[in-house]
Amino acid sequence: MTAVHRPCCTAADGRVEHPRRFLALLGNSFLTVCKLVAFLLSGSGAMLSEAIHSFADTGNQGLLYLGIRRSTRDPGLLTTIVLFMHLQRSQLADERAA
Repeated sequence: MTAVHRPCCTAADGRVEHPRRFLALLGNSFLTVCKLVAFLLSGSGAMLSEAIHSFADTGNQGLLYLGIRRSTRDPGLLTTIVLFMHLQRSQLADERAA
């Protein structure tokens, strides 16, 4: 029996997982909370600014993680139909231009 080799980021069912990106998202979330607590304890405007900046970074990473996860899905029927119609229109436009 031969062992099946899978990269570290591929699950048994073929889904691609992104553990580093997820851990980075958790780390940024933790930093955001820490900076917010530091602002609440100190009243420093600089810490509030840092907390808001970290919150924006966390949101950006969340959107990145979500987009990467969604991009690995198989296209649905509607996507296939729309792409087919777009291809037909562009071929028709090419024929008219020639």
